[in-house]
Amino acid sequence: MRKRFAVAGLAIASLGAFGAAAEAQYPSQPTTPPASTPAPKSVSIAGTTTSDYAFMPKTIKVKAGNKVHWSWSSNAPHNVTFGKLHKHSQTTATGSYSLKFKTAGTFHYFCSVHGFTGKIVVRK
Repeated sequence: MRKRFAVAGLAIASLGAFGAAAEAQYPSQPTTPPASTPAPKSVSIAGTTTSDYAFMPKTIKVKAGNKVHWSWSSNAPHNVTFGKLHKHSQTTATGSYSLKFKTAGTFHYFCSVHGFTGKIVVRK
């Protein structure tokens, strides 16, 4: 008889330990996630023919100090060119480019190979 009580006691003790472990893993109140640095905004080059190549999205809004990242893998070479800023990426069929915008304003850019355009709106 003692063995039955010992086994039952062990099972109850195990359930209590499991409940404590489950409670530790799944708190009853939501926790606030830690603050993090915002991820760069991303633009891709879409399309498969000259008539439908485009920056997607065409317009991006960011806060001053943020970075924008472009990437593409295409059947034709492309680039990202900012005429007034005198900044541009390499012209390649597969590539990427990043640029940090420090000041507020609207910055227009284009692909100098195919002429499609986009813009970055930077807020303070």
